[in-house]
Amino acid sequence: MEKIRDCLKNKYVISLDLDSTLLDDNKKISDETIKYFQKLTKLGHLIILNSGRPYQGTTRYSKVLGITCPVIFSDGGGIAWLDKDYEVSKKILFPMKKEVISALYKENKDNIIGINIVEFNNQYFNDKRAIPEWMFHEGKDIVLHEGEIDEILKEDPITISCSIKKEGYDKFINSLDKYSSEVGYSLWGDFEEYIAFELYKKGINKGSTLLYLVDLLGYSRDNIIAIGDNLNDLGMINVAKYGCAMINSRDEVKKEAKYVTEYDCNNDGVRHFIESIIKE
Repeated sequence: MEKIRDCLKNKYVISLDLDSTLLDDNKKISDETIKYFQKLTKLGHLIILNSGRPYQGTTRYSKVLGITCPVIFSDGGGIAWLDKDYEVSKKILFPMKKEVISALYKENKDNIIGINIVEFNNQYFNDKRAIPEWMFHEGKDIVLHEGEIDEILKEDPITISCSIKKEGYDKFINSLDKYSSEVGYSLWGDFEEYIAFELYKKGINKGSTLLYLVDLLGYSRDNIIAIGDNLNDLGMINVAKYGCAMINSRDEVKKEAKYVTEYDCNNDGVRHFIESIIKE
């Protein structure tokens, strides 16, 4: 084991957000970046896709890149290992207790406009019409369930997005405070008629799960590169020695990151930054 760890000492773990970071505005990755990441992987560096997307939406880009490194999905809610066919061979999840989420929903259902609950192979929502289309990932690996959450939720979920009527904000915050030992949350957006939240297991984010994986695999925390563009990426950007914001990031992210890319997501900003760190 010590020999393996010695071999990994000088290898980098590269943690990458997808949308508006590795992916351009057309959700594509350039051929040059694909070839570069395949080269880095052959040299022993670890490319970790670290996305807010569920695992299906994350692992599809493992296949595009042609690499089978583990992926972190649902904003740190889970880790998936891939086989040679890019199918999940092993997973670790960091879920919330379904009993707590059912109680939270029941207390606030009159003020919830839309709620989208993701478990590994199941997705639950109260009203499909109230959920943005891009949130649905129906397919052979996932089943959709619609109805009253306190009645239909059968598994411990790993991430939740919901929109709350503005007049129900204080009540919802009070409920979140009541369950704060189990559930963490962040504001996702303040819109004209509602406020959007993201809920997750207390203490879990892209950064905490990245460190868990780095330690598990025996890589050095001193060689972490993390690149993202949005507020949910700050967890991994802040724990990385080379924590970097895309130049096309929100101003709050650029202000907090140690580095900012020279190029944006449409001009291979990720690859250019990594090339400035890894000299081989």
